[in-house]
Amino acid sequence: MKYMITFGALLLLVLPFWAFGLSCDNADSELEIAMSSSVPSEQIDKMIQLLQRCPDYPKGLNNLGVLLEEQGKLEDATELYRRAIHTDQRFPYPYIGLGDIYFQQKQFSLSAAMYNEVLNLYQSPAVQAKYSGLKLDIPRIKERLAICQANIPITSRSLTVINSDVIESQLKEKSTELTRGIQYKPQTRPKIPVSIHFEYNSVEISKTSLAQMDEIGKALSSDSLKSCIISIEGHADAKGSDAYNQTLSDKRSDSIKQFLIKNYGIDVNRLKTVGYGKTRPIDSNDSDAGRAANRRVELVNLGVM
Repeated sequence: MKYMITFGALLLLVLPFWAFGLSCDNADSELEIAMSSSVPSEQIDKMIQLLQRCPDYPKGLNNLGVLLEEQGKLEDATELYRRAIHTDQRFPYPYIGLGDIYFQQKQFSLSAAMYNEVLNLYQSPAVQAKYSGLKLDIPRIKERLAICQANIPITSRSLTVINSDVIESQLKEKSTELTRGIQYKPQTRPKIPVSIHFEYNSVEISKTSLAQMDEIGKALSSDSLKSCIISIEGHADAKGSDAYNQTLSDKRSDSIKQFLIKNYGIDVNRLKTVGYGKTRPIDSNDSDAGRAANRRVELVNLGVM
């Protein structure tokens, strides 16, 4: 089921008046109050008010996406799910929302990518502990993923390579207004994590990642992204010293940049690089799955040149 928090009306009696609208620190409480209404239009209005003040609140983005999806407003719902993912890449439920919308639209490649991301996240003990109810969704996700795979050409069924359509979909910006004409301006830039492997202790891109680089090159050459500046951000796990990981992530980000310039003719002015070493983990470094998640490259759309 979709991730929607519902609470009894008792919360309305317990929360003091001053708890409303002071800061984003109270966002969880306001979310509970918004979802306690039994009237969908009231839920939507309260969620929009919350997001106008806290535009990068992932639970709010996801819940509003669910509400609008249920009303058939799939374009707005899609954008909200995307923004929830941009804000918190380890939050599994907006991936489910996107997977369901793409499935409904018979975009099976995109749908499979979203469902597969949920299954990858579910391998993390930290994600399982934080979102214990996710296990209830896993059987349905696996069932739908099998249907998606059956409808994808055999040559495109790899789950380890994110195809160019998915990369483009996650990176491009859409100028949409939320329901009732209320505009919402996110603070988080569109981004997507990708796994690029390198030769051991080297900045040379592994041959096993050339297929992924091809998909990145095609996505960055697409009509919707060809005028955008893309930041290539390198991240490492916690193994090794701070200085070693920082230097390696800097050089590997630049290696990806040079590869895209040489092989796909990407304008050098469109590509920026930065290495964060091990300073921005998205999972625990205490498990193999967590360390694998932390070893990543993130592509971030910085806007039009």
